[in-house]
Amino acid sequence: GTGIFMMTTSGSLWAVNPDGTVKWSYPLDYNAYSPAIGSDGTIYIEDSWNNAYAVTPQGTLKWKFNDFEKPEHGRYDVGQRVPAIGADGTVYVVADGLYALNPANGNRIWRFNPRAGGSCRQSPVIGADGTIYVTIHQEDFYAVNPDGTQKWHTKLDHDYEMSFTSPAIDDDGTIYLGAEGGYYSWVYAFNPDSTLKWKYSVEGAYRHVRARGQRVADAHRLYEEFRG
Repeated sequence: GTGIFMMTTSGSLWAVNPDGTVKWSYPLDYNAYSPAIGSDGTIYIEDSWNNAYAVTPQGTLKWKFNDFEKPEHGRYDVGQRVPAIGADGTVYVVADGLYALNPANGNRIWRFNPRAGGSCRQSPVIGADGTIYVTIHQEDFYAVNPDGTQKWHTKLDHDYEMSFTSPAIDDDGTIYLGAEGGYYSWVYAFNPDSTLKWKYSVEGAYRHVRARGQRVADAHRLYEEFRG
């Protein structure tokens, strides 16, 4: 799902059988972003109002979360808000900050947002050591410890730059992040200690980077697994 903020009350999560027939559908309050699936088969998904749902593999609601610190917070029609799932099952979702949720009941474990009034426009991702990476509002990029404390913080080069992409993490810990501002777009590479490794300027106007990258080796591996 795109989750585009259209002020509608329509949205559904669908399960489709391998032969293309519908297995079940579950209605959501608003348009849906893309889902994530836990190790036990539970499907986690957010809608365009940032409500988070846990749905069983059979298509029934397990829990719904909308206990936001600021119920009326900024919502954007770009970016993706896909839940991230920790090794211990903790579910991380974004809204008016980064939330950690108990996978059993959807209760809030903690909320992270050191920037007053800032909200998240894209999905969080989790590193191999459990660090959660997230951009808050526009140009602030954070690494957050699993206990909800800040590990480090860095900023994009200019206030007019903003990121609508989820970070991507390489095997060596390098973190990649897309950004845009006006006509132009960039890709940042950060070291695991938050220092800038390099910044690439995309050639041409309006070629905005709004999707998370993937290493070619991973893409080939996934393709071979799919074929097998």
